[in-house]
Amino acid sequence: MRAKLWRMVVCLVGALALPSALCGGLVQASEPQRLHALSLVGAPQMAPDFKHFPWVNPEAPKGGTVRYRAIGTFDSLNRYAVKGNPAAGLTLLHATLMTSSLDEPSTDYGLVAEWVSHPGDYSSATFGLRPE
Repeated sequence: MRAKLWRMVVCLVGALALPSALCGGLVQASEPQRLHALSLVGAPQMAPDFKHFPWVNPEAPKGGTVRYRAIGTFDSLNRYAVKGNPAAGLTLLHATLMTSSLDEPSTDYGLVAEWVSHPGDYSSATFGLRPE
């Protein structure tokens, strides 16, 4: 699902960037706005200073053990390897720049990224990292 969404975004960005390239740069570039979230459908629900999503319980008990099941085997701890079978759970090792909202379609909020900006033609994106 997420891969399809990103393919749509890449196609949309390409379609929007093509007229600018064909016009020889006639599109005026303006100072991009720093955004705390990106949404393809409407405005983000959460404010820039939100602490947690509505479904998160910040008072939930901490600690303990979590065990995940994994079917099969692995021969690589590199999740980006072209060949082989990466180990289950490798996506839990690294934080991403942005994270998806589970109750908003196509909305991503900054996780490691404090803000993101893009020009009007969506030809690039600039991320500002959180100091912590």
